[in-house]
Amino acid sequence: MCTHYFRNLVLIVVAMLFLTACTNTENAAIKLGINPWPGYEFLYLAQEMGFYEQVGVDVKIIEYGSLSDVRRGYERGNLDAMATTLIELLQVKEHSKRDPVVFLIADFSYGGDVIIARKSINSIGELKKKKIGADTTSLPIFILARALKLHNLSLDDIHIVPLEQTELEQAYINGELDAVVTYPPVSVRLQSRADSSIVFSTKEIPGEVIDVISVEKKLLEKRPEDIRKIKAAWQLALQYSKKNPAEAHQIMAKREGISAEEFRQALGDLQIIAESDQQKYFKQLKHNLENTRSILMKTGVLSTNTSAECCIPDMRLLFKEQ
Repeated sequence: MCTHYFRNLVLIVVAMLFLTACTNTENAAIKLGINPWPGYEFLYLAQEMGFYEQVGVDVKIIEYGSLSDVRRGYERGNLDAMATTLIELLQVKEHSKRDPVVFLIADFSYGGDVIIARKSINSIGELKKKKIGADTTSLPIFILARALKLHNLSLDDIHIVPLEQTELEQAYINGELDAVVTYPPVSVRLQSRADSSIVFSTKEIPGEVIDVISVEKKLLEKRPEDIRKIKAAWQLALQYSKKNPAEAHQIMAKREGISAEEFRQALGDLQIIAESDQQKYFKQLKHNLENTRSILMKTGVLSTNTSAECCIPDMRLLFKEQ
């Protein structure tokens, strides 16, 4: 009888542990990785203003130093969601077994990503045989390849110094580089230097650099309501920033390490996508992914022909009216 009682007790404890584990998984905080970039700061603003709590979703913002760091964090399973460009999204699909899909289109870069060079260099054409600092595993190599192609040059015509955003700023200041491919807040600081100027920006390739928020496909399927709530918190952050720009810019600029005015100016080089426009831009997403994939294949950043459709979610999970 004691044996029977003990066995039943063990079964009850195991069942309780199983149910607790299931509950914890279903309600666990969604870990979302971001790096410094004005377009991602609204995710941070939503956290600081309590908008995630307001809409009823538990989100933990995890901060990284660069896009590459975010991508690696996601590939290693440390994140449930990530804010990146389409470039990193496709890289994750190639380099890992993870399965991210886009659930929010954050912004289009329209001048936010730049190539900054010494004052003695007046054009992209003059970068031939020069030393250029760029993250070769992320967005900057895409920017550099597109800039060179538009000016009849290729990556073989320059000397690339592989550096991430956290490293190239000091290397440039130390005089080790002739130019760098960068974005805010690093670009904001380098632009203020008397010996530097912008020789290329994403204004020359409008619509090509797109920032998105993606999440593991299985998590979207299990918790679609929570993902929609993150979108709702994003919208609240946009509305708050529009109504209270001084306060909002101050909060977001502080994390970037720049002034509120510098943040405002950097934000002007982006086209932020409101919730009301999301469906319109999702319709273009496959085309954008195909174009990005094609360029990455030509530059050698991607080596396999990853399907453009792999990162597009079931739209019915994101938009109830569909």
